[in-house]
This record gives sequence, C-alpha cells and structure tokens, in this order.
Amino acid sequence: MGDFNLEDCYGAGYLVELFAERLGEGADFSDAARVARTLYRSGDPVPTLENCRVGRMMLARGLAHEIAYAARRSKHDVVPRLDTGRLVPA
Repeated sequence: MGDFNLEDCYGAGYLVELFAERLGEGADFSDAARVARTLYRSGDPVPTLENCRVGRMMLARGLAHEIAYAARRSKHDVVPRLDTGRLVPA
C-alpha cells in the first residue's frame, strides 16, 4: 500500500546480513539496505515483530504462534522462484 512496514524492513535487513556474510563488509550496499541491516541488528526477531503494528494486531487475535514462526531464520533450504505466476523451487 506504499507505506513503510517494520516487519518487511526487518526481514530485508536479515537478507542484507546474509549477503554481507557472503560478500564481505566491503560490499557496496545502498543506504536503504544499510538502514534495514541496522534495524535487523537492533533487536531479536520475536519482540521486534511483536511490537510492530501488524504484530500487535496478530497478538490481539491470538496469533503469537504465527509471529514465532515468522521470526525463525534460515529454517528452510528451498529458495523459490516465480514461474508463470507460481512459486516453484529454484
């Protein structure tokens, strides 16, 4: 919807963190990537996600387990790709 979203920025920061591990600290990341990575490094995933707007709405609906699931990092070994409008294993 065009608005800033903390949970997406936090997730993007984790992705930047993984790229930095592979590319090294000298990698030329954009300012937005650097901000996302700083946000990611600023706190643990569960409390961070629980305290964003969407996280608070999920908690109010009894969906803490969904937040805990979303907060897991690198738990799947499949990378999807978009193929004619469908996600398929890469």
